[in-house]
Amino acid sequence: MTRRTGRTSADDRLLAAARRRLTVQVALAVSAAILLVGTVAYLIVGYEQRQDVDRQLRAAAARAEDVDDPPDGMALFLRRAGGPLQASRGAPTGLADLAAIDATAHDGATRSSRRRLDHGATFALVTVRRRDLVVQTAYDLANLERQTDRLLLGLGFAGILGIGAVLLVSVVVGRRAIAPLREALDRQRQFVADAAHELRTPLTLLHTRAQVFERTAGKAGVPALAAEAGEIVADSRRLADVIEDLLVSAELAHNPGQRTRVDLGRVAWDVAAAAQAYAAELAVTLTVELADTPPGDISPGGTTPARAANPAGDGRPAVILGAEPALRRAVSALVDNALGHTPSGGSVTVTITVGDPGGCITLRITDTGQGLDPAAAEDLFARFHRGQQIGDRRRFGLGLALVQEIVANHGGTVTADGAVGRGATFTLSLPAAPP
Repeated sequence: MTRRTGRTSADDRLLAAARRRLTVQVALAVSAAILLVGTVAYLIVGYEQRQDVDRQLRAAAARAEDVDDPPDGMALFLRRAGGPLQASRGAPTGLADLAAIDATAHDGATRSSRRRLDHGATFALVTVRRRDLVVQTAYDLANLERQTDRLLLGLGFAGILGIGAVLLVSVVVGRRAIAPLREALDRQRQFVADAAHELRTPLTLLHTRAQVFERTAGKAGVPALAAEAGEIVADSRRLADVIEDLLVSAELAHNPGQRTRVDLGRVAWDVAAAAQAYAAELAVTLTVELADTPPGDISPGGTTPARAANPAGDGRPAVILGAEPALRRAVSALVDNALGHTPSGGSVTVTITVGDPGGCITLRITDTGQGLDPAAAEDLFARFHRGQQIGDRRRFGLGLALVQEIVANHGGTVTADGAVGRGATFTLSLPAAPP
C-alpha cells in the first residue's frame, strides 16, 4: 500500500476533487428529489382541500331552504324570484357576490368565485339556482389557510432535516465510492514501481552489452553491423528513460511529502550542462539566461557559471521547496523535448525568473523548432502522447505527462504555447520557498 506523508500528491488532489463532485452531485440530486416530492405533496393537498370546500358549498346550497341555520363556518344568501336578498345571521357586510347571483338567476348556471374583504378575510362562494330560488353559500378560508400554513411549515422543516441527512449520507457515500479507486491507484503505483525496479537491472546490462557490441563491430570493420548496434544502444537508452520516468512517477506518489530547499537555477544549469553533448550533436545553441551573469552558452566552448541567481538583479536564488531528483527530471524532459524538436542551426533558451518573495519562480524554455498547434497544447501532457515526427521516428512516452505530474505535486503549473513552424515555449511556474 502506498505510504503518504506531508503534502498530498496530485492523485490525492484529483481523488479529493472527484469525491467532492460526487458528494455535491448526490446531495443535489437527492435534495432536488426531496423538494420535488414536497412540492407535489403540497400542491396535491392544496388542490384536494379546495375541491373539498367546493363540494361542501355545493351540498349546502342544494339543501338550503332558508338562512336561519347555516352549516358551521358558512354564510348563506337566498333570493326568491322578485324578492329581496336574505343573509344568514353574522354574515359579513359586503360578502354577497351580487353579480354572480344576478347572472345565475338569469341563466341558471352554477358559479364558483372568491371574495376578499377589506379586513383581509378570504371566502369561497358557490351560487346555485333551484327553480325560482337562488342560493349562494360562502365559506371562510381562514381555517383552511392555517392548515395550509402548518402543512407548508411541516414540509419545510422535514425538507431541511432531509437535506441535512442527505449531505451527511452524500459525504459517506462519496468517501466509500472513492476508496476502491484510491486503493486501485495505490496498487497500480506499487506495481509500476516494482516492475520498473525489476526491469532496471537487466535493461542496464542490455545497454552495456549493446555498447560493447557496437564497439566490437566497429573495430571488426563491419559498419552495417555497427550501425545496427548503435540503433540498439539508442533504443535501450530511450527504454531506460521510460523506466526512469516510471520510477520517478511512482516515487512522487510514494513520498509526496519529502521536500527540501532546491535552487531551480542551479538545476537548470546542471541539466543544460549535461545536455551539452546532445546539443552539439544536433548543432543547436543551448543557453541559460539568469541575472548577475551573462547568458551562458552551453554549446561546445561555452561555460557554466558557478552561481545561479535571479533576473531581478538582487542576487536572490530561485529556491523552491521540492524533491530535487524529480525537478531535475522535469527540467531535463523539457530541455530534451525542445532540443529534439529544433533543427540544426536553431536555438533553445532556458530562462529563470524570480518574482517577489513568497511569489512564483518561473522557468521558461523557448525553442526555434517545429512549433506546435495551440489547440492541441493540452494533449501534449497526456501519457504516451504520440508526438511530432522527428527524423524517421516519433517521440512518445511519459516525458511531458511526467513533467505535469511533477509540477502538480509541487503546487505549480506547466503550460505550452507556440505556433506551427514558429517554435514553442513551455512555462513552468512553482511557488517560491519562504525565506
